[in-house]
Amino acid sequence: MKYIISMIIFLNTLILFGQTPSNDPHWQEVWKDDFNFFDNTKWVEAHYCDHGEPQLYLEQNVWTSGGNLVIKVDNNPTYCPSSPPSPTTWACGSCNTGTHNYTSGWVETKQAYNTRYGYIEARIKLPYRYGFWPAFWTWRGAGVPTTNEAEIDVFEMVGHKPSNIMGTNIHTYYPDGNIFGQDITPTNFNYANTWHTYGIEWSPNKIIWYVDGSPARVFPNHGIIDPVRTILNLAIEPGYLPPTSPSFTDYMYVDYVKVYDLNNDCNTTLNVCNYNFGTHDNRVKKSITIGNGNCNNSLNIGDNIYLRASEGVSINGDFTVPVGAELYIDVNSCY
Repeated sequence: MKYIISMIIFLNTLILFGQTPSNDPHWQEVWKDDFNFFDNTKWVEAHYCDHGEPQLYLEQNVWTSGGNLVIKVDNNPTYCPSSPPSPTTWACGSCNTGTHNYTSGWVETKQAYNTRYGYIEARIKLPYRYGFWPAFWTWRGAGVPTTNEAEIDVFEMVGHKPSNIMGTNIHTYYPDGNIFGQDITPTNFNYANTWHTYGIEWSPNKIIWYVDGSPARVFPNHGIIDPVRTILNLAIEPGYLPPTSPSFTDYMYVDYVKVYDLNNDCNTTLNVCNYNFGTHDNRVKKSITIGNGNCNNSLNIGDNIYLRASEGVSINGDFTVPVGAELYIDVNSCY
């Protein structure tokens, strides 16, 4: 059995599903952290801030152990003094004076690790308890002018909902303005005390959320265009407070964070009749035209071919994709 395909794909055509760096060689790693130690050249811990929420973030609630970043949350009452230490993170801010019934941890990337577009991924294990509010998200980058809040929630889990529900949101303005949120239920998903890989592919045209390497949500990009910092934290959700007694302690674990960018060659056009897909150099082209004459192109069983271009991909004439081969095509602006 075979399929004969004739197609033209133009700029701004919505391609629903992307490919992660694990199977698309167009992606190149920009930086990663495996958390074999706490790298204070990449990360800063929040200290004596509450982000306007019930918990008090403290630097001692964040450390690394066994190749994981560990964030501890507990219901140990802790006081924010009238003159707390200067905020360590601008994103988190300071704290309101008085006793906080919960403490937790927050880390965010430093200015040198701001990210603009690309693929951001982390492997994380989360606790599940009523009132817990762990998040993996972006916010406008440190030290650079920005046009809006630039928040993409890779996930927000809220403990008053079932543990198979994952919150995904885009925020461009606060409060309550330009929020494009959606709760999703990925297939066979339960985050409670279970490792999962979470990622986003972020381009000028769209954002794709991934869970364990599979696309879970696709949404047009509504103006998230500025460099962002990456944030990991475990909050307490206002209005859904866990008990203050008996005492509890729970942990959020992060195995790694990785950031990728596309390998671009966006000034080059590719225009061939019979194409050798085995020698494709896996860089994003300006345009790709295959089969521009009396041509017959075919993939082989087992091939997984990825074609990316900024202006268009055109496949003309007979084109064979046998059962057992895969072809992925994406058209997106270069950045």
